[in-house]
Amino acid sequence: MPPAPVMSSPVDLAPPTPGSALGPDGLVADPGVVAPQTGYESAMGLPAPIPASAWLADPSTAPPAEQVEEAPAQWTPRTVSSGSPSRRSAEARPGDQAAGGFPQGPPDGQYVPPAGQAPDGLPQRPPDGPHAPSDQPAGSKGRMVALVACGALMLLVVVYVGACFAMADRVPRGTSVAGVSIGGMSRADAAKALDSGLAKAATTPVATVADGKESTFVPKEAGLTVDAKETVKTATGVRLAQPGQLWRHVAGGGAIDPVTKVDTKKLNDAIAVLEQPVLVEPVNATVSFTGGKTEVTPASDGEGLDAKAAASALTEQWLTADGPITLAVVTKPPVITDAIAQKVAKEQAEPLAAGAIKVSVEASSATLSVEQLTNGAAFVPKDGALVMVLDGPGLVGMIAQQLPTLLDNASDAHFEFDASGNPVVVAGVPGSTVSPEALTAALVKASQTPQRTATVALVVSDPEHSKQDLDGLGVKEVVSTFSTPLTSEPRRTSNITNGASIVNGTLVRPGETFSLGETISPITASNGFVEAGVINNGIHTDGMGGGLSQLSTTTFNAAFEAGMELGEHKPHSEWFNRYPEGRESTLSYPEVDMKWTNNTPYGAVLKAWVGNCDKSGYGCVHVQIWSTKHWTVESETFARQNVVAPSTVHISSPKCQPSSAGNPGFLSTGVRRVYLNGELKDTWKWSWRYSPTNQIVCDKP
Repeated sequence: MPPAPVMSSPVDLAPPTPGSALGPDGLVADPGVVAPQTGYESAMGLPAPIPASAWLADPSTAPPAEQVEEAPAQWTPRTVSSGSPSRRSAEARPGDQAAGGFPQGPPDGQYVPPAGQAPDGLPQRPPDGPHAPSDQPAGSKGRMVALVACGALMLLVVVYVGACFAMADRVPRGTSVAGVSIGGMSRADAAKALDSGLAKAATTPVATVADGKESTFVPKEAGLTVDAKETVKTATGVRLAQPGQLWRHVAGGGAIDPVTKVDTKKLNDAIAVLEQPVLVEPVNATVSFTGGKTEVTPASDGEGLDAKAAASALTEQWLTADGPITLAVVTKPPVITDAIAQKVAKEQAEPLAAGAIKVSVEASSATLSVEQLTNGAAFVPKDGALVMVLDGPGLVGMIAQQLPTLLDNASDAHFEFDASGNPVVVAGVPGSTVSPEALTAALVKASQTPQRTATVALVVSDPEHSKQDLDGLGVKEVVSTFSTPLTSEPRRTSNITNGASIVNGTLVRPGETFSLGETISPITASNGFVEAGVINNGIHTDGMGGGLSQLSTTTFNAAFEAGMELGEHKPHSEWFNRYPEGRESTLSYPEVDMKWTNNTPYGAVLKAWVGNCDKSGYGCVHVQIWSTKHWTVESETFARQNVVAPSTVHISSPKCQPSSAGNPGFLSTGVRRVYLNGELKDTWKWSWRYSPTNQIVCDKP
């Protein structure tokens, strides 16, 4: 044993534990290393332990085997501060060196137990606190933190999704629709609350205003009703991508817009009624002949509602508007412009009126004068164009008058009324004639050539219908009749009388449609018509065939009373007390026509005439329908609504005719019910807005 080292102060040394070894300085050495005494000395002059790294690197320095005790594979020296400045405060680690480059040993006077033991020989306990050594590497700690964060996030997602599904069937608190509270209700209860709370609103008139003129409409009659279920859906349901939906359950939903169901046809009809106070129909440019000279009447713009914008406004605001719903008024341009009319006048009208045209038939010929040609011509709008139409049958008749031995038109079997006023069937007669279509085409072609000669062929014509056919149609009794009183204006009466004579005896077979415009056309001087008073965009003026609207209205009401299927018709813009409210039909063929369809299994023959009546000292126009009784008809006209008093209007048109104030404007509604053997088969409703008959003051143009 080497001598004990001399120390400057007494130091209590812990006894060595079994299996430990004392180093050269008398301190406990790591039991895993026994240093030899050769070649190394400590700073105190004592032999220093040879570091294991040295003899492992150089086997010649290794101690004898008998001096080496079996020990742990690693020695970790520890330092304990004694408070002396000369003591090291940092913990030594393997590889640290003391002064002089020697391996650093334990501090003087301090017993260091073997690794894993406390000074009392018991197993060493890891230190407590945030810096306690951990058995897990740093990467494991990071993964643990990430897992915890992911778990927390997943928990939040589960809670959010669960809350969304839990509240899906519940309306957020504080939610209302048009003043009806549905907050906190289930979907079913909320829908019932809306149906009940908004039922009255659907039948309450809503005010509108257009260009300063107010009107009203009833939402339900206009095809507008609340879709309660769809409205509730907008405030409920699972919306995972919309966190605001869940937040509204916490903070409150507020007011939401209703979802409206729309019957498009009813809505369009309602808009047409609302348009009447501001409606000014555009006037197409026209071409006409006066005394054989061509004239062009310029077009003018009209005004009316923007139908698309009006539909949106009514649909979106009928339940939520604070005041009248504003409807936009827009300009309505004419279909036939001045440029179109001027082109037709130059290319078609002027050539036709340039001179007489010779018509060659077989070896004979006839001549049609400028007056005859122009009186038998009319210009009608068709598909955006202005088309010249010649009165083919009338012109054929003029040729037949000049060639009576050559042209003998066939006559079909037809109905006539005998002296007792009953319909009888007259058999048809074959004949020879000129095709009206071929004649008009030849005349137009000839008008474009210097020779001005039209050549047409003579054709044999057979009756189209036999007497036997007509006898089997069941025309035997009057099924309806209607009359309207005439005015004191003789030109109107002349046109009505002429039109009635053309309509008289007309047969409408089962399933066929009667058109008054087609029946009496062309409305020209050559067909017996004259200019008389008409209403054009609220202006009382003259027009060819003025007064035929009364014949149209009378015929329409005869079909109305017979239960016929009502088709195209349009009431007047102003109401005249000689007509039934809402049950009238103006005529401006071909733009405005009057049609109805024979919906019975029997033929229908019209009897029309002008004669006496009890309602007017000027006589009446009468129309009867003869057939076999099939339908039973009931009708009802409701009380007037939205009555508007007439005012004064100043007009500077050269065709203006002054008039005094007349009937007020109002909304007319009614219904017709048609029965067959006591069973209701058809219900027809009408609704029409009349403008007031204003006083017309004609100013200087």
